[in-house]
Amino acid sequence: MSSLVSLLRQKQNRNVADKLARYTLLMFTLPLIGFYLSQHMMTNYTSLKDNKIVMYSGFFAVLLANIVIGLYVLMAFGEEEPKLAEGESFIPAIKLARGKERED
Repeated sequence: MSSLVSLLRQKQNRNVADKLARYTLLMFTLPLIGFYLSQHMMTNYTSLKDNKIVMYSGFFAVLLANIVIGLYVLMAFGEEEPKLAEGESFIPAIKLARGKERED
């Protein structure tokens, strides 16, 4: 876990860490807020039974969670890929060996 934190603190990864933190916060708060807000609205403005209200509020919370996940995926696919030089890797510790022949 500490290696993940150290990777996210690196300068080139701060943008990724910010997006991850924002969407994690949304994934936690938005469904909870949606659940209790929809439960309050249905209790006050409909004549549904309590078990139906809880069920529909839960469905709404799940829908909100899936919307946040979908938005995260769309954002991730919409990002441009960084330009890498020949032999360079996304992971700094890994150097790609291209053009080398095997010595058997």
